[in-house]
Amino acid sequence: MVMINRLILILSLVVLSIILAILFLTSPANIGPLGILFFFVLVYFLSFGIVTFFMKFFVKIFFARNVMIKKDYINAGIIAILPITVLVLIASGVRNLIILVLGPILLVAVNVFLFTKISEN
Repeated sequence: MVMINRLILILSLVVLSIILAILFLTSPANIGPLGILFFFVLVYFLSFGIVTFFMKFFVKIFFARNVMIKKDYINAGIIAILPITVLVLIASGVRNLIILVLGPILLVAVNVFLFTKISEN
């Protein structure tokens, strides 16, 4: 599991450098629709790395485990979709703060609940 955490860290650092290059060297008109999709995928990978980093401390503090299990990585992957849904809602023109906050949180909560029920079987 240590190797997986190192791989996620390296992937996050590479993705961060690519995101910074995209932000500073291109514009949405130049990059096109596939480039924008690529940008959102990169933001997901970066947020997955950040959530995994914090999830490691969460697991140590609240569950008294030194290693993360498969279920923790799945939950980190689900929680990592939160910034993407907020960005998509903002890009869609949603300006209501309640919808911008509660909508993605409800989506993540339902997905975490469903994946815990699926993994119990």
